[in-house]
Amino acid sequence: MNFLKKIVSFGLSGIEVYHDKRAIALTNYISLILSGILIVLFIVRWTVYRHISTGIDTDFFLLGLSLFIVPIIFNKLNWTVLSRLFICIAPICFLWLLFISKMQELPSVDITMHDTLRIYLLVFSLIPYLLFDKSNLPILGLAILPSFLSFLFFENILTFFDVNHGLQGLATDDYQLMPMRSFMAYLFVSMACYSFQTIITLSDKYNRRILSELQSQSDEIEAQNEELIQSQDKLNEFNIHLEELVSTKTQNILDQNKVLLKYAHANAHYVRGPVARLLGLVRLSKIDTTLDYPLLFSKIECEIKEMDIVIKEQSDELNRLIDKEDY
Repeated sequence: MNFLKKIVSFGLSGIEVYHDKRAIALTNYISLILSGILIVLFIVRWTVYRHISTGIDTDFFLLGLSLFIVPIIFNKLNWTVLSRLFICIAPICFLWLLFISKMQELPSVDITMHDTLRIYLLVFSLIPYLLFDKSNLPILGLAILPSFLSFLFFENILTFFDVNHGLQGLATDDYQLMPMRSFMAYLFVSMACYSFQTIITLSDKYNRRILSELQSQSDEIEAQNEELIQSQDKLNEFNIHLEELVSTKTQNILDQNKVLLKYAHANAHYVRGPVARLLGLVRLSKIDTTLDYPLLFSKIECEIKEMDIVIKEQSDELNRLIDKEDY
């Protein structure tokens, strides 16, 4: 099974367009299917229907098998377009060669051989529509041409090789209508296949457009997701910084509270004492007019200097706190 998968993958390397990849894979599949059918027919012919004079002998079996394997070899060589054209043309040519050779060996050609040939030609006429689309009409037309000419000039080809029903075999009343019927059937099948192939092509384009839009939306969502991740990282970083900032601010407030408490304590003890003594000296000066005023003013100066020292210390402490806050 892995060996068959490897064969089917011949020619797919380096192909980016989905339609071309599908056509190349189908070419390999069709080659394998035709080769398998030919092998089965050959085995059945020589085991079950060996007594029947018509059929696939060894020479035609080897020729047909070689022809049906050639497209796979072409794909292996990356001759992909040639491979598809070959698988469209070679089976038609092989059918004509096989049936004309067998008819020429018979003393009279039965009408069923003509009908069988038409059936096989009708089946092989479907292959081009599986491998090509209308994006390249010249190549599609070249692939269709062998089957189209086969049905259009069916009787003329048989006449040219002296195997026409009118020359050999038994005629029927309505055989004259058979070429028209087979050609109309071919046209109907071809138009149906062409319409089906057009629908598939349009569906592929629609699917590619949908996939492109989905890919675009996916890229946009991925970009938005990346932005959200970056925003989340920035938010986390800000939160961490905010926690540090809150912690710093809290510590600063605690330090300020300590300074304020110290300042209040200093006011209550170190400043209040000199003020109370100054007030006492002032009152004393009002009561006793015989005081030694130079001594009194000296005392007042001492108290004021002591107050100045305390106030200056508290001011320096407050300034250091302000500098720490970067005001």
